[in-house]
Amino acid sequence: MLNKKLTELIKVNLLYSNPSSTQRQRKKGKSINQIVKSTILWSVLTGFLLMVLFSFSLLSVDLSHAPGIFTHFLALFSLLLMSQLISTINNVFLDNQDLQNYLSLPVKIGTLWTAKLITIVITMIPFAIPVLAVFVMTAYESNYNVVFAIIVALLTLIFYLGSIFILTFLLTFLITQNRIFQTHKHIGNSLLLGVSTLAIVIECILLSITKNEPHTTDKTVLSPLKPIFQLITQPFSATSLITLLVLIGITTGGMFILNKLSNSGLLQIKSSYTKKRKTPAHPVVQKSLGKTLIR
Repeated sequence: MLNKKLTELIKVNLLYSNPSSTQRQRKKGKSINQIVKSTILWSVLTGFLLMVLFSFSLLSVDLSHAPGIFTHFLALFSLLLMSQLISTINNVFLDNQDLQNYLSLPVKIGTLWTAKLITIVITMIPFAIPVLAVFVMTAYESNYNVVFAIIVALLTLIFYLGSIFILTFLLTFLITQNRIFQTHKHIGNSLLLGVSTLAIVIECILLSITKNEPHTTDKTVLSPLKPIFQLITQPFSATSLITLLVLIGITTGGMFILNKLSNSGLLQIKSSYTKKRKTPAHPVVQKSLGKTLIR
């Protein structure tokens, strides 16, 4: 069971994760709890819809002998996941800049970061569910029993998604520091959404062609993602063990780096906050009552 503070922080960050959707639902008179439940339910339903769509398209394909189709599928959802993560990370971690709002509250920085990470995980659900389904299908078609196939698929999914999250998080920091992106942020997000939509339409067409032609030759294998295919189909090989160690290293090492970034960021906020309090005040400009109350 999550404690009450962590639960409330998750709710707040879910509202931040998609500001436009939150604003639309607020205009309809929905409460915070209704918006949070709607966001989670929509993520789960979208994930299952994509799972049914793509799993149905791949039923006629023996994925254990089709590394090209497997790697193309994984590349598509990795790009979709990264574009979603860039937007969500920017909204939850960077754009709202809410860390300083918690300095005077009895909330640990670790609890706050845990809430933000759980929020990120919730937004990853729509793309994680289809990938998990394909991982299980591939492992099962490699002559493993259902239980072992699910275990291998889950372990691979956890550390693969963890690696994607870490790499995307670091990439997002670089992108958001760019002045061009800050100036044209809405255009950049729209382009990401447009590219993702175009990619998923193209991939649906390609997968439907593969489904209608069972004897179609496999696609060209994407070499960077081939180790993931081997990890699913041959989990005890030397290459697979090395791949698993690399994924674990990226995930754990990245979390260590993020922990350092969070601590340094908090110290900067504290120092700037303290400096503002100790610096002699400038002549006060008279503000309206509304602005004074907001301040």
